[in-house]
Amino acid sequence: MELVEHIGTSSLIFLPNAEDWDTPEIRKHLDVYMRGKKIPPKDRYKLCKLAWELTGDAYGSRQQLYERLHSGDPNMMVANAYKNFDLSDGVELVSKFLDIEVGG
Repeated sequence: MELVEHIGTSSLIFLPNAEDWDTPEIRKHLDVYMRGKKIPPKDRYKLCKLAWELTGDAYGSRQQLYERLHSGDPNMMVANAYKNFDLSDGVELVSKFLDIEVGG
């Protein structure tokens, strides 16, 4: 389920209604913004709709997916937190406890 959400990203949240495809004023935009790579817009819509039906529910999946998209790639978030966090106090504490010298 997580893999489908990761691949589908916001395409799973921002889906038009089936009736929107029959409204010319809306259809012209759907044909532009729902198109995919080597897949017609309406077929991509159907695929995304199926993915949402298989992975989402009305009780929090949309919010969970939104939070994932809003905060960014989880792996990058962890890497940036590690890279930007000041570890010097912890390193000093462990170094004193183990009576070792840490170069740097």
